[in-house]
Amino acid sequence: MVIRVSTFAPGACGNCCDWAWFRHRDDLADVILVVADADVPVHKQVLCARSPVFRSMFTLDFKEKREMRVVVEGAGATPAAVHKFLEFLYSNEVKDFEGLELDVMLLADRYQVKDLKELCQEMFNKMNTDNVLETLVLSDAINAALLKRKALFHVVKNLAAVMASPGWRDFRSQHNDLVDDMLKEGMAQMLTVSRA
Repeated sequence: MVIRVSTFAPGACGNCCDWAWFRHRDDLADVILVVADADVPVHKQVLCARSPVFRSMFTLDFKEKREMRVVVEGAGATPAAVHKFLEFLYSNEVKDFEGLELDVMLLADRYQVKDLKELCQEMFNKMNTDNVLETLVLSDAINAALLKRKALFHVVKNLAAVMASPGWRDFRSQHNDLVDDMLKEGMAQMLTVSRA
């Protein structure tokens, strides 16, 4: 007989696999997330266990605690992304979220769900010369180190195409620090090639 004992720490997965069955039990929900004028019933205990931001909202004297409603708005707050975000909070996994990685990552960053933020960075594979500069700026703004490295690698590997893109001139004038990071990445790639 094997007995597994797992400890539970707020913000860690803990017993989240046991929470998956709660996800569609609206009769047990005690909080409403408002997403694009739609009400999504959720469970405060799950939100608080997975997110320090939600935990603060519901344990300190915030409007959300008094009203038991959270308005989810801003970058990334699409109904589809919020659905995938909640899927992860309840089950510690997310299926079929291709195309939503950046929006879900923004939600994970906003609500400090670090393991989901990391997963989104790993899963984002839609980098191209049309979106790489925007992705680089976003990854830098929310401290998504893995995604930033992927974007820098892509920029350096495709530098001529990126520099010919419509957004290059504005990017170069507005993000000197990221241009410096590009130069460093380019040097690192050159050193790696010369050593091989």
